[in-house]
Formats: sequence, structure tokens, C-alpha cells
Amino acid sequence: MRSRKNQRGLLLLAAMAFFAETTGLAGQKAGHSEQRIDYYRKWLEEDVVYIISSEEKDVFQKLKTEEEKDQFIEQFWARRDPDSGTPINELKEEHYRRLQYVNERYRSGKPGWRTDRGRFYIRFGPPDRTETHAGGRYMRKSWEGGGVTSVYPFERWWYRQLEGIGSDIEVEFVDSTLSGDYRLALDAEEKDAFLRTPLGPTEQEMDGKMSRGDRISRRFMGNPSNPDLEQQQDWFNYKRLQDQIWYRVDQMIRLEKPPQLKNPKLREIVTSRISFPSTLPVAAHSAYYRLGENQFLVPISLQVENRHLTYGLESGIYTATVDVYVRVMGLDGRLYYEFDDTIRSHYTLEEFPQAGRQHSIYQRFLRLPAGHFKFEMFVKNSEQNIGIKTFSLRIPVSKPGGTELEVSPLTVTQHLSRLLAMPSEMTPFVIGNLKVVPSFEASFKGTDEIGVYFQANGIGLDPSTVAPSVEVYFREFRVLSGYKAGGQPPDPRDFSLWYHPEAWIIMERGAMG
Repeated sequence: MRSRKNQRGLLLLAAMAFFAETTGLAGQKAGHSEQRIDYYRKWLEEDVVYIISSEEKDVFQKLKTEEEKDQFIEQFWARRDPDSGTPINELKEEHYRRLQYVNERYRSGKPGWRTDRGRFYIRFGPPDRTETHAGGRYMRKSWEGGGVTSVYPFERWWYRQLEGIGSDIEVEFVDSTLSGDYRLALDAEEKDAFLRTPLGPTEQEMDGKMSRGDRISRRFMGNPSNPDLEQQQDWFNYKRLQDQIWYRVDQMIRLEKPPQLKNPKLREIVTSRISFPSTLPVAAHSAYYRLGENQFLVPISLQVENRHLTYGLESGIYTATVDVYVRVMGLDGRLYYEFDDTIRSHYTLEEFPQAGRQHSIYQRFLRLPAGHFKFEMFVKNSEQNIGIKTFSLRIPVSKPGGTELEVSPLTVTQHLSRLLAMPSEMTPFVIGNLKVVPSFEASFKGTDEIGVYFQANGIGLDPSTVAPSVEVYFREFRVLSGYKAGGQPPDPRDFSLWYHPEAWIIMERGAMG
């Protein structure tokens, strides 16, 4: 979730402190109370930060007495006990063993539980196999391109099987700052310390098949077996599947799979099929991008205008909360996804007058096969402020062979930029090394920049040159409002179509190969 607003300042309240001259029973009770507060804060923000749900966290923060909090903690672990018939809670014991291990093993200027390796170890346990490289001279494996280079310290972890995620899971952690803080790497080249220097060439670079600039700039371009330049036919053909960027993105989606529902009441409201008045306008956007033969990356996004939200004032901060529930069904009635989440919008007293001109946006990446799907979205700001959005998405089935040109849906963006480095985890509105924020209304002023993002596959060969060839063109039409009132716009199946208050803006896409 991202809320478009300025940096928030916090209103700090100063209070006078009065100290007793003697250390009697009152002082002892005060010290005990402070210790208990620190204990509860540590339990919430450190001990269970990676396994507690947002709903449980919200409930715990509202508890007032120590008795209520102690009872909550007891029930928290009881719900997760794999075998209530034994005297110990095996999951709790293993969780605290992992926590102690990472704090001893992975600390690096910050506690071990806050590092990427610590987070992974706490969530998934010890890997089945690890490789540790201290950095310095490194002879690349054949599937890394061969040749000798220098690397940052890095570790490679391999899991044979992770329940609910898959098998043959491999991840890399790289200490590119040489500080002992190993970061999760989505980019297989991130460990190469000579990547942006003339040193450490791969075998293809030494043979003159590829330049260093080609290796840097084209490693993000998806499947290396789908070249778009004649000389690229043999580029990156040494790479393993698990080192290709789209595979790593797909794997990260599986690792960050949606947790169990935190607020089942939202599902009950949707399932009951009671007609609710939709008082909260919601805008949605979806697209799909090929990950593999029959798997697609599907980002779904929604936007809520802050002027429609109800804010509450607490400690000088205006806050609005929007509960989100999403269900994805196939035409065969199969449930593919079901999850809920929370959007929060915060404003200080000085910033609050701007709230009505801004909005909050949310995105979640899904992984779906080809098919026809129905999306149901339910958002709630209060019992009276409810929004419902339903839409369908058809992901076409590719013909065998994959020789036909495929172009994903066009995404017209309100923001499109290239990042200097890829995030170490799945980040909303980031695809590969690009930040792609869709425009929900696709309404632009004359001075606005319009971004367009799409994916192309199956680029064909030019018969005359026997080389890959593609032509991409965009044509923008501005049709006067008189046409809008007197006739119908072109068939949206032939155009990507958006409505503008003063005109129909139509972007026609074409690609010939």
C-alpha cells in the first residue's frame, strides 16, 4: 500500500516528570510496570513480528490491562500449537530457537532478526544446503558465464521443499556494503563487484560475443531465449532457469504468498450476497505479463480518493483506515485467491487540508494461469462507508510453439521510471527494475507526461534478413465531445480506450513482426 502524501511529522508532547525522594513501594511498582510495558512491546515488535497477522496486532494494541495481554499471548501460541496433546508447544519452542540463532549468527550493526537472512531463517527454518563465499577472487560456474571476477561476500541458500510454495527454492544474500549486512538479491549479477568496471569479463565477453554494456543493460529483459537482436541469439544461453529475472520474480511471489484471512467478516459480507449501497468509490486496474509457458504475473491495483474517507483525530494525527478484501474466481467456480489487507492514510494537523486532493493506492501481485477470471473487491472505511468493485480478466491461451506475436494489455501510467537497483523483495508497483504506477482515470493535463508499459513475446523474423524484427507504434486521437454525444466510440476490443472529461483519448497499439 502506498498513500500519496507528504512526509508526516509527529506531534511530540512534552510532560513534566516528578520523582519521589525515597525509593519505596510506589517506585518498585513503577519499575515493574515499565518492565512489563517493554516486555509487551518487545514481544509484538520483535518476537512475533514475522508471524503475527495484522488483525491480531491491531487487537493486541487495543488491550489495556496486563491480564488481557497475557491471556492474548497464551491464546496466540495455543492457536499455533501443532499438537495440543503434548506438554510443550513445538512451534513456539522452534520459533524461539530460530530467534536466538539469528540474533547470535546474523547481527551486523542491527539485531539478527532484522536482517534479510534472519527474516528468512525465522520464516522458513534452516536451508537444506548453503554455500558461503567470503568475497574476493571468484571463478564463475559455467551457468554464471565463466571467467574470473571479484565478488562481494555472498551466501546461497537452497531449500528442497517449502510447504505451500514449491520445490528447489534457491536464494542469494549479498553483502555489497561489506558491513556484514547480507541483503536478499533478486538480481543474479548483484554479487559481481566488477560488474560496472572493465575487469572480470565473462567467457562471452572475452570471445567478443557480448559487450559489458550489453550484459548490464539487457539482463533485465526477461527470457533470454526470446532475443530481439540478431547478435543476441547466443546471449545468456548459459544461464539456469532459476537465475533469470522473471523466474526470480515468480519465486518471490510464491515466497510472499498471501497469508490466511485476517478479517473473515469481510468474506462473510461478500458471500452473503446482501445488497449494500456502494458509498465509497473505488477505481481498479489489472494487467498480465507472461512468466512461463502457462503462468502469468497479474498485478491488481485499486485507488480510493481520500476525500471520500472518514478520518479520526488521535494524538494530533488524522487517520483513516480502509479494509480490503479480494477474491479471484475462475469460470469453473474454482477459488484461485482470497486475501484481505488494510490501507491506512495519515495526516498531521497542518497537512490535513490537503487530504481531499489526494488519494491512496494499493497493489498486490498474483500468479495465475491462462483463463477467464472474476475479481471481487470489497473495501470498507466504516460501517456506512462501503465500496464494491467487480471486474473480469481474460488471459488468452497461447498456441503451441509460441511463434505468434503476443502483446500484453497496455498500461497507461501516471508514473513510469527506471530504478537504479532492483528491490530485494516484491515491492508494490515495481516490475523488474521499473516503477510502474497505473493511471486509474487515464485523465491527463496538457503538461502531464504519459507513460506506457507492456510486454511483447514471440517476436518473429524478417524473411529478408532472417533477423528478429518488430515495429511498435502508438497513435493518439482526440475526438471532440460532439462525437461522444452523437455516436459510439470504436470497439474497445480493437483499442485501449480511456475516457477524458473533454474527449475520448484512444491509444491504438500495433506491433508487426
